[in-house]
Amino acid sequence: MQSSIEASLLKNVGNRLNNIGLDLNGLTFLIGVSGGSDSMALVSILNKLKDSLGFDIYMAHLDHGLRQDSSEDAKFVTKFSDSLGIPCTVGKEDVETHRRANGLTLEEAARQLRYRFLVSVAGNVGASAVVVGHTSDDQIETILMNIIRGGGITGLLGMSDVRNSIAMGIESDIDIIRPLLGVSKSDTEEYCNSIGIQYLQDPSNSSLDHTRNRIRLELIPHLLKFNPKVGKNLLKLSDSARHDLDFISDEAFRQYESLLLNYEGGIRIDKHGFCNMHISLQNHMLRLMYANLAGSPAGLEYQHIQDMIKIAYGGAGLQIHLPNGLVFWTDYDYLALDNKGKSMSDRRILFGEHLLAIPGSIVVPGWDVTCDIVDGIDSSSGINKYVAHFDRDRLGNKLIVRSRRYGDKFHPFGMNGSKTVDKFFSDSKIPSSDRDMVPILISDNGIIWIVGHRTDNWSVVSVHTKEIVRLTFSSNHTT
Repeated sequence: MQSSIEASLLKNVGNRLNNIGLDLNGLTFLIGVSGGSDSMALVSILNKLKDSLGFDIYMAHLDHGLRQDSSEDAKFVTKFSDSLGIPCTVGKEDVETHRRANGLTLEEAARQLRYRFLVSVAGNVGASAVVVGHTSDDQIETILMNIIRGGGITGLLGMSDVRNSIAMGIESDIDIIRPLLGVSKSDTEEYCNSIGIQYLQDPSNSSLDHTRNRIRLELIPHLLKFNPKVGKNLLKLSDSARHDLDFISDEAFRQYESLLLNYEGGIRIDKHGFCNMHISLQNHMLRLMYANLAGSPAGLEYQHIQDMIKIAYGGAGLQIHLPNGLVFWTDYDYLALDNKGKSMSDRRILFGEHLLAIPGSIVVPGWDVTCDIVDGIDSSSGINKYVAHFDRDRLGNKLIVRSRRYGDKFHPFGMNGSKTVDKFFSDSKIPSSDRDMVPILISDNGIIWIVGHRTDNWSVVSVHTKEIVRLTFSSNHTT
């Protein structure tokens, strides 16, 4: 006959699994098992539910190598898996070496290696998800830790029932599932004791060297003196924040779609629309933009978002470098987020000088260029800003295609006097990010065309022109 705690936990976990949005029938779960009461109870519960819910289970244990006797934990877990007839994979990692090499805390290093190991094993055994034994106690500690770190409203959410491993910085489509978040640690201990499951006590859990341990052993007992229900109240706060965040996120996404501009190289949104939004929506929209390019919001911190909002109200040409190689930058009418590594090739920046014969044709980054001699000006070419006509006698012996250079000047058609190319770009509101992509056509006598924008004053066709040269630029940008 089932004890009340056994019946309660089986029902709680079963309901939670049924509500995570996965079709459980035919799935395989890999359970991460440390040997503590939480993970041992989790194995037992899932083993009892698997037939009725239609899934299969494997086990995995990682020896972090942080204690001399840590290998005994692996033997303990393996013995338990053998008693249940559940396959178990055991691995070992040098957490301390990983910590030093990557400048992490011991907790962060252990967490990184543990999840990488579990996701790797899950892939090897064909599991679609890793299941771990975090309880409501862990959730309370996480919420407090996030508050202390200044995590904002998202920090109040704590851990989610289901999280994709990509969001944890692991390139995999395997989910991380936490079906014990509605269960306390005292519940898992009572469960194990009621059915005779032995479990380990990790001595490192009593060390005050780790932030989470200090929260559990010092902060929470102190808070309980103010209110014995502080843990339950923090969980209520988390639920309330989740509901609010769901609403804000939906609205931010709706606004994001309305402000999104057509751009292949990254993400661009309307600057004026963004600056007229409530700051809460701005926060979430920037997080959404980052997650869309980086794959997850991991690495984006509160200060990054505040810095992005600050420059959004500034002028053109401001930029901030973000984690994962992303760059957020501003222009006159839009805000952009690009992958720095991709943007250089995607934008077809025009490097070097490219000699063009008269007549002749060449291919330069982003463009097919043709120069030919024509009898007259086709009236239809007037609507194509990438076709221009010039007086052959004024061009000299050669033409060069290149991008702008510091100090470039020309005489814009229809204007008196000269102007620097940079001043022309600025006055014409040409985005600073696009200026190195604009081809400039040079003759022996100087600049004759800012391609796509303006020809010069002195080389254009006139009534005195004897021979007409037609220049055509056609985009070959296919990415």
